[in-house]
Amino acid sequence: MHTPVYTSCFPIGVLTVVLSLVVQSQAQTWRLIPGTGNHPTTAISIYGPNPDTMYATGIRKFLRSSNGGRSWDSVSRYRAGLGAMVVDPFDSKHIYLSHDGISFSSNDASVSTDAGQSWVMAFIGSIYRTSIVEPAPSGSGAVYVGVGPGRIYRTTNRGLGWTQLASPTDFLWSLAISKSNDSVLYAGCDRTGWKSTNGGNSWAQVSYGFQPNQAIRIRVDPRSENIVYATMVDRGVYKSTDGGTTWNEMNTGIPASNRAVASIAINPKRPDEVYVGVSANGDVFYRSTNGGALWESYGNGLPGPGATVNAIAIDTASNRLFLGVTGFGDLSGIYSNDSTIVSVQPQVVKNPNSLKLLQNYPNPFNPVTSISYDLLAGARVSLKVYDMLGREVATLVDGFVQEGYHRETLNAAHLASGVYFYRIQAGSFVQTKKLLLLR
Repeated sequence: MHTPVYTSCFPIGVLTVVLSLVVQSQAQTWRLIPGTGNHPTTAISIYGPNPDTMYATGIRKFLRSSNGGRSWDSVSRYRAGLGAMVVDPFDSKHIYLSHDGISFSSNDASVSTDAGQSWVMAFIGSIYRTSIVEPAPSGSGAVYVGVGPGRIYRTTNRGLGWTQLASPTDFLWSLAISKSNDSVLYAGCDRTGWKSTNGGNSWAQVSYGFQPNQAIRIRVDPRSENIVYATMVDRGVYKSTDGGTTWNEMNTGIPASNRAVASIAINPKRPDEVYVGVSANGDVFYRSTNGGALWESYGNGLPGPGATVNAIAIDTASNRLFLGVTGFGDLSGIYSNDSTIVSVQPQVVKNPNSLKLLQNYPNPFNPVTSISYDLLAGARVSLKVYDMLGREVATLVDGFVQEGYHRETLNAAHLASGVYFYRIQAGSFVQTKKLLLLR
């Protein structure tokens, strides 16, 4: 693991604190929970009144734990390549889920009232993912969900009825609601931020002082509607203490090459404790104990470069964390920092139970997208991209590949906008899917 190096330009007292944080980071150990390996996990939700009940979803299936994360059972095949989920605050079996959509380029939203065994579709997205499921932290019981293109809905009666809110933009990535005033909402979009002070009936654009290049994820400090964190995959962490009027960069301790933030969480019991997961060139998880002023690497035991921490869940009753990690095949899954629930014995991971070619993400894309696939057993694999006329425009894989989960990257900077197809052949298995390049 890479450990940040701090120079002697710090005063001695500050240097002592920094070194102490680094030592704590190295002592922190994450372990993969048995039974979750080879399951790239994108969303985790813990039932607050009884944290023994937990749910998780990802690229393959929907999981449930009834013993605080010690073991997990596969409940259904509802998948979420880029998901969001929350358990109803008043019913442990009532779940709201954003999952892979009928439209290959969007997401759908569904509700389960029987702990994930069956689902009722609430909304169908048409284009552009809007993978949002957010509860109102005020305890009102309101839940907000999003579907593409940028539509936001709110229920106050547990999904029996929904109200559509105004949409700030089509490219909506995140939504955050103030605990102190649930009329105040912040939205993070593809290149802009937005704020509503009337419960989402209208929105005003937030200026960061620059234009981010990619997705923005937002979180609001539970103590104040004016303290807001915005993370950007190209710039790391920014913070506002005046309701989004001005923003300060908060990246001390996170290397400039490692700021593609994929997830953020604030500890509601200790709001100065903030966590970010990154799609990493180095360490994949960081913690700040002083409101983002200084970050420490907090990922000892997690997979290294190439992995992504897409989900962060905090059990505030026991002060435990659970992380959803994607990438690295057998090392994907749910990780915990509580050694009492994780076996330290090597895990025996079963082979993938089918041959699958997954939908590329993001889609539509410009100009880079990822294509993932599963292999039941090692085989010679051909993975190629074709244009509408059937002409080969890219070869991503051509050779022997070991069994397990694999992800390839397509850089289409040299291609024109339009519809393309990618085709995999592994032994006798052949499958083709469509992807859309938009410039």
